[in-house]
Amino acid sequence: MKATTKAYLQLIRAPNGITAISNILAAAVIVSAGQIDFSLVFLIFASLFLYYAGMALNDCLDYREDLQERAFRPLPSGQIKLRHAWILVVCFTLIGLASSWAFSPQSYTSLYVAGALLLAIIIYDGVIKGGFLGALCMGACRYFNWLLGASFIGVLSLQTSVMPFLVAIPIFVYITALTFLSKQETQADNKKVLFVVSALLLTGCGFMFYLALVVFELTATQQITSLLLLISCFITVLWRLYQLWQAYTPTNIQNMIQWMLIAVIPLDAMMVALSGQYIWSLIILTLLVPCRLLSKRLYMT
Repeated sequence: MKATTKAYLQLIRAPNGITAISNILAAAVIVSAGQIDFSLVFLIFASLFLYYAGMALNDCLDYREDLQERAFRPLPSGQIKLRHAWILVVCFTLIGLASSWAFSPQSYTSLYVAGALLLAIIIYDGVIKGGFLGALCMGACRYFNWLLGASFIGVLSLQTSVMPFLVAIPIFVYITALTFLSKQETQADNKKVLFVVSALLLTGCGFMFYLALVVFELTATQQITSLLLLISCFITVLWRLYQLWQAYTPTNIQNMIQWMLIAVIPLDAMMVALSGQYIWSLIILTLLVPCRLLSKRLYMT
């Protein structure tokens, strides 16, 4: 891999983009009951390019800070010129918006959702990145990304169905928790953050129980399967939180963040399985392979 190529892949956090793809797949499969077709590729491209535009924008806006604190990154190290990064941001943004429009030129639903996603990205990167509000904003980015996938069904309206808006809540809560915890990855000086993170993650688990038992229309066998999956998910989350409570250090926080980033894919697969689409759940899980392979060569945070 050439140094310049690797630098660009690092700038856009290439491994993370695969989790954005899993969001789109999961949302589309759930709202369409597994009846998706090749046109979904347009929404995948829209999500991927907007995600990568947001990653590059983040580093462009953090350039001066990174000169002092993260000199190894592609921009402060001089591997990529700042103006080239800005050009990349603009080009990726336009491609992302164009892809969302191309999915359904007759209906602007996907384009509107993509616009909301872009606005959330800009607000996070340029306005309120810090604190709990910043974490909520990043959660909103993933929430809109899920809705972008849900726009596969055409019109998103609370009057016709609230399901797309409900199934996106667990990812919103999860990413909010992940982002809030990430503020501690260098200092680990405020253990109270872990109270909030724990409450958010357990709330997300509780809401998935609600989806499986109330929102999704499942057979008795499917409900039992969902409950078993949720119990295993609940135990896994409790165990990871317990380990972090025992040793609240920067290294352990960074490990937790890395695990949570990659675990977006299993979370998406879990949501799909809860809806009864087991084959699609397994297909989404295969995205772990490229994500983990890339994460070994490129940092994700």
